[in-house]
Amino acid sequence: MISYQWRAELSDHEAVEVRNLLESASGYDAEAEFSTIDFSDVEHDLAQGDPNRRLLLIRMLARQVRAGEDEEPECLAGVLRMVVDRHGVGDVQLVVAPELRSLGIVTLFVEQAGLDVGVEGGWLGSGARSLRAWAQGNHPAAGRLSDRHLIPRIQRVWKLIRPVEEPVDSSLPLSRVSAVGADGDRAGSLAAFVERAAETAVPCPGLIRDLSQDHKTVLIAEDEGGHVVGALTLNTNPVVSDEFGKCVVVEYLSRDPANDEPELTRALLTSAFTHTADAGLEGVIVYVDSENAALVNACRLTRFQHDRTDVRFGL
Repeated sequence: MISYQWRAELSDHEAVEVRNLLESASGYDAEAEFSTIDFSDVEHDLAQGDPNRRLLLIRMLARQVRAGEDEEPECLAGVLRMVVDRHGVGDVQLVVAPELRSLGIVTLFVEQAGLDVGVEGGWLGSGARSLRAWAQGNHPAAGRLSDRHLIPRIQRVWKLIRPVEEPVDSSLPLSRVSAVGADGDRAGSLAAFVERAAETAVPCPGLIRDLSQDHKTVLIAEDEGGHVVGALTLNTNPVVSDEFGKCVVVEYLSRDPANDEPELTRALLTSAFTHTADAGLEGVIVYVDSENAALVNACRLTRFQHDRTDVRFGL
């Protein structure tokens, strides 16, 4: 009923097929915020010719839908993109054509291709010795597939959202939080903080670069001695929420592991609300690993609401 094949290049006709499927799926899944693949990433991968960036096309074979009618012609049913890192871990994205989702395309693919990552050459000869994939919005079909084939859930990330109109806790040490720019005099202190935060649950390797980005606002928290012990970057390119309006996204909130002042995490988040309101936007979005108890608690205490759960599966 289906066929599949790795492709190192696409004909003009195939490129149109892939683009149309991905754009159709992106629009169809926008409200539910399910996982997508950007066609520009596919184009980039193919142009690079990197064997660790793989593209697999799943095709639905010609089939008769109703007795007495002509067969439906063969068509593109799904697109799988995978990037394999130097450790042999393959990060997988898989999108199925919306009009074919009731046919169990992914189930058929998994049953035919298998999930054996221990064979010579890795999974399907890709070199991948393990596989990981995100199901944004905890896609119900991904959950059923995981249960059926005993694919472990290895990580959960919560999308939390808060309208800026909610009241804030003025008792927090907000005076110790400030916005910084590329022209500030804290370069050495910030670099030292990035190094200290590198091994924490939320590192911030892009902090210094973020200082010079027009669409990003960096907030820092300092201890009583004036040392940087926390940082948060806001991406101020608006993301529209149907319920809350135009929102900014907290790209990360990092803390110095040696600092034991949990109220500073809440102060950083609260300052983010203030900056967002001052920019004329209406909400703040943050993505939090469900195992990060300290950040989960800080978000709860600052009135964030759960909006979505993303689940990562792995073999």
